[in-house]
Amino acid sequence: MRIRLLVLVLLALVASCAAVPPQASGEDSIIPAASQATTRWQKLSVDGVPVGLRKLVSFCDDTRCTTEQTLRVQIQQPGEAAEQTETRLRYVEARDGRPLQATKVQQSRAASHRLAIEYRGQRLWLSQGQAFAPVAGQAVAQFPHQRQRLFAQHAKSGELLTQEWSFAQQAVEAVRYRFTPLNAPLTQALSTALTPWLTVLRWKISKDVQRQGAWQHSAIYYADGDFTVLAQYSESAGQSMWLLPCDEACRAEPLEAMSHVYQRLLRSPYRISDQALNGKVRYQLRGAPSYWQPPGTGQQSVQKEANDWLVTVCKHCELASPEAAPVDDYLGASYWLPAKASAFAAVVDELIDQAPIAPAVKMQRLTRFVNGHMDEVATYSGYATALQAMESAQGDCTEHALMLAALARAAGIPSRVVMGVAYNNERFLGRRFVFVPHMWVEAWTGERWENFDSALGPFSAGHIALAVSHGDQADFLAMNALLDGLRIVSAVQLKSRVADTE
Repeated sequence: MRIRLLVLVLLALVASCAAVPPQASGEDSIIPAASQATTRWQKLSVDGVPVGLRKLVSFCDDTRCTTEQTLRVQIQQPGEAAEQTETRLRYVEARDGRPLQATKVQQSRAASHRLAIEYRGQRLWLSQGQAFAPVAGQAVAQFPHQRQRLFAQHAKSGELLTQEWSFAQQAVEAVRYRFTPLNAPLTQALSTALTPWLTVLRWKISKDVQRQGAWQHSAIYYADGDFTVLAQYSESAGQSMWLLPCDEACRAEPLEAMSHVYQRLLRSPYRISDQALNGKVRYQLRGAPSYWQPPGTGQQSVQKEANDWLVTVCKHCELASPEAAPVDDYLGASYWLPAKASAFAAVVDELIDQAPIAPAVKMQRLTRFVNGHMDEVATYSGYATALQAMESAQGDCTEHALMLAALARAAGIPSRVVMGVAYNNERFLGRRFVFVPHMWVEAWTGERWENFDSALGPFSAGHIALAVSHGDQADFLAMNALLDGLRIVSAVQLKSRVADTE
């Protein structure tokens, strides 16, 4: 899951100045011939290394304006050939600024999916695959052409408060833009980055997004006098990311494939013994956002201490009270967990066949099946649905967890996806004694939530749950901000007894 975290956050960040579409049919025909449209290119660099290209196309006719963005990034894992991930965004809005439709299509070797939003009157609907559902609230999001007009109207006042759709969060978000004229001396680093375009750049525009009641810095745009954004800067996991204008010569330059990144590996305070991992460990977590709280699960309890969280994980004992909310909430099918698919029913019939066995035993059989079904070589591109993982047998711990959760639901066992970190005592990409971003499954086995991991093997006290989910990609992306600042400052082995109910 390591490289995917950075790839997906890149795609989420660069989606802010994008474009998108019409009816489900004819998506590729909405942009007219190149002579009738405005086309620009940008190069994506991470810490100065060129890793991707983005194509921006904009077109207006008598009734509507369409903007399209296509980002291609090369990624690579050690010992494997480089592969390409493509994300295409389109926005369609009426000439008077009313938003109409937006789509996001992501394609890679391991995954291919399409998300779309559509306004029907003032109501916003989200489609994932063939399913449509209303988006909570009645907010109207601004699309690219209308946003550019708003920039021109509010620049002199210094601030613009508006709302925009986020595919990453799958919600309409409050956004704040702050405007600063580019007439003051720039830092050396900034001047170097922007030198070829300083003669046309006129504005620095800082973007903040409201999350959990607080403004969070998102990106900085650099625009010309018409408020066309030519360059964009952002940071993630300590890495600087630039989108800069790219001409024909620039486009011909080779790109480097993104390889595994280490920024989101969490260093362990010390080596944790196998004995401790088979028992109970209490961790002290620091640096998390104030609004976040780690979940209490069947084998994890949490306690607040000043600004830190104490998280106790036990392999064999139950630490949390039985779930109070209806566990049936975790039985339904969704776009990411299509539990009613015939492929999952066939596996369940073959492995379980209505046998009178306990849910925990059923989960053990399903876990072994997923472990044997998935390719031993992990694939870190894309974010596949459970059914795509079933069909391709490719992916990493993310696809393992989605597929196992879908199979569990197909078997009538309530299940949820757990997002967190897992301790690694062996050497991992050249490092030892680290916590690696990871995903696994919790299943309701009759009296409690129990953990099952088809990717790493048996659950241990080295698994720290940071969030539970129905497997939605938006929840997965929400972990990024948390992992950027989170630290594990202590890990203490505790005495443990079977059926311990601390």
